Amino acid sequence: MRTLIKISRNYLIFWIILIIGTILRISVMFNAYHGDLNNNISWGKLAYERGLNDFYGSSSAEDWPYSAPNQPPLTILTFAMTRSLYVGIGNLFSNLNNTIGLFPSKLIWFWEEKGMILLIKLPSILADLAIGLVIYGYLKRLSNKFNGLIGFAVWILNPISWYNSSIWGQTDSIVNLLGFLSILFLLKKKLPLSALFITLSVLFKGSLMVFIPMIFFVAIKQRYPISEWLKSGLIAFIAIFVTCIWFHPNWDVFLWIINLYKTRILPGEIGYLTAGAFNLWWLVNPGKIPDSQMLYGLNMRLIGMAITLFSGAIVIIEMLRSKFQAKLFWLSLILLSMSAFLFMTRMHGRYLYPAFIPLTIYSVLNKKSFIFLIILSLTFFLNMYWGFWYPGNTLLEEALKSGRLAGILSLVNLVLYFLFFQKYLTSDDK
Repeated sequence: MRTLIKISRNYLIFWIILIIGTILRISVMFNAYHGDLNNNISWGKLAYERGLNDFYGSSSAEDWPYSAPNQPPLTILTFAMTRSLYVGIGNLFSNLNNTIGLFPSKLIWFWEEKGMILLIKLPSILADLAIGLVIYGYLKRLSNKFNGLIGFAVWILNPISWYNSSIWGQTDSIVNLLGFLSILFLLKKKLPLSALFITLSVLFKGSLMVFIPMIFFVAIKQRYPISEWLKSGLIAFIAIFVTCIWFHPNWDVFLWIINLYKTRILPGEIGYLTAGAFNLWWLVNPGKIPDSQMLYGLNMRLIGMAITLFSGAIVIIEMLRSKFQAKLFWLSLILLSMSAFLFMTRMHGRYLYPAFIPLTIYSVLNKKSFIFLIILSLTFFLNMYWGFWYPGNTLLEEALKSGRLAGILSLVNLVLYFLFFQKYLTSDDK
């Protein structure tokens, strides 16, 4: 009887957390409208109307109401599908209104005004909730149901997750859900599925490319037969082909996608030291300084790449030298994502997002690290708030705009990174 009561209580807590998290996200989704949504809605509308073939062909400002598309094909496909769904539902409402006298006309007005905003944010909100569910399932299997509930609650209720998806309307949750699934399939030693999901993640956005070397070397350590490697490579190529052929239906589609990433997607729009990220380069110069400038005779963009590669190499080598442990693995992913955010140039404030799924899991498995999760969540939330300024708070805006608080937050991020690095190198789990 006690066991049944305990199980029922756990499920009740689970559903309460899920319902609260869902209501929270839905209730705030129309509260703010970031300018980035103009691009997303515009790209979806134009992809739906013009078609996908040669969608990236022009970079002329005359062809794009806001900016030329700089997101990968899978992102554009998602936006095009939301536009198609918006038009289809709008037509359905209109037909029902014409045939059913009691049909609520206000629903049509709502859909015309806010339907596209709802649809463009909805995939990110669903992915955001799905991340919490996957964290819950993973921790429940690895540890126990109580830790699963803790991880689920921490993710679902953490402001950094719902602020990013529901208020801002960014797609970071989709990218990271795909990458998270890739990592979990790797831990289950299902290399083909791991290859599929990391490929889909990169086709959606390149944020998790920093994880690919770790996934590759851990897969080597797992000693798969050559047939599994061939199957994984074939699945990745098929995913790339099926996604990209809509945009470039030619024999050189693989060369085309490589060139697209090289020339339009990876360089980004802002070639500055920092695009608002509270990192090392913010402390060097937070202004609009091109990263092509020299520092002590060295190109600053190359300096950032070199530091990131060097620190990442240490993390991967230590992982390969050590006996595999779950806590150590998640800590290594925290370090890889933080090193890219802190040391690469052209980083946006949102680009620390990939650290938080492994950090949530690591903090549950090693509860002494919860303080790190709380502090980093605060600095990341304020970094996302910087430049968006929602909800309005005059004192906080003035403090961040003065530069002093932002500098302190940048320094805090660096200190946390080195504390994590020390913990990684001296961990008893090895």
